[in-house]
Amino acid sequence: MGISTVTWSISLFDFSSTLTIAKKVTGDAAGAALLNGREYRMRYTCTKEGFAEAYPDQQGYMRGEVSLRGGQTHRVDNIPVGSNCTVEEVDPFTDPSLTFNKSVSVDDGAQQPNQRVELTTKTGINAVTMTNEYNRILGKINVTKDVTGPAAAPFANTPVTMKYQCTGDSEKTLTAHPGSAVTSAVEVPVETDCFLWEEITLTP
Repeated sequence: MGISTVTWSISLFDFSSTLTIAKKVTGDAAGAALLNGREYRMRYTCTKEGFAEAYPDQQGYMRGEVSLRGGQTHRVDNIPVGSNCTVEEVDPFTDPSLTFNKSVSVDDGAQQPNQRVELTTKTGINAVTMTNEYNRILGKINVTKDVTGPAAAPFANTPVTMKYQCTGDSEKTLTAHPGSAVTSAVEVPVETDCFLWEEITLTP
């Protein structure tokens, strides 16, 4: 009668944690041409005591760097429950024409004013949301309209409609009042090229 030998192994780890990293871009400049299609670099690292010794060839997926656009999410499965994970944004984009505020939340909890977070993974989804809020910094264009010359009198108090357009924005209008102490002013994003013109219809 032969002897059968059965060998089995028991995993010391529960691989039922998933880490998700979502990127959000908010603020009144979120749809600006400057930000359209822009990617943001996210870096994550997870460690678990004893994991490197037990699985020396399986460390790669526990750390990495991904580029995400606003609205995109990266998912990392099979992370051991109880792992210590760090998620951070690398070199977040800034621009002189925009204010920038950063925040991060875990599992849709309260947002913290950071671009880095540490967490211990639980069973199931561990959701990290990195948010960049961009708002335009506004300056003013002041326009004063003067009407001069021998034939100026009939037009001296006639409002004049002018047009302006700044890079990345649509064409807009403003009204200037010749001879008035009131100066027309419009707010436009700073560090932006703007063009201002008046369309004149000449009557013979």
